[in-house]
Amino acid sequence: MDGDERKKLAEFLANRGQTEEEFIEAFAKGGIRCCEQWGGFHEVSDVIHSDWGFEPAKLDDDHASRPVLIVGSDKDPQGGSTNGWLAANYKTSRLKTVPGGHLASLYYLDEIWREIFEMSQEGGF
Repeated sequence: MDGDERKKLAEFLANRGQTEEEFIEAFAKGGIRCCEQWGGFHEVSDVIHSDWGFEPAKLDDDHASRPVLIVGSDKDPQGGSTNGWLAANYKTSRLKTVPGGHLASLYYLDEIWREIFEMSQEGGF
């Protein structure tokens, strides 16, 4: 996380009235909630390692008619080429890239929601 992103994180936390430690704890608890019982724990590896067989480029017009906003960040090593692939394969998608790392989209939620609402006004939803 570079200095600019650290500033955005500080603004984000101040707006939420959270410390960095509180945010990390809440985020971590949310991330492991699915594994709090054995069923969820056992399903995680099946989901992660499965071939989902999802090919958005092959969706018929009825199933590909809704707009899709794909949000990524320019320094996200985890997101990689997935966002570009989704944008290239969804007929009605729009790719939005925000500055920062893997969690950077959190700092731009108001802007992202505004764009979603604008897309809905364009008649797609």
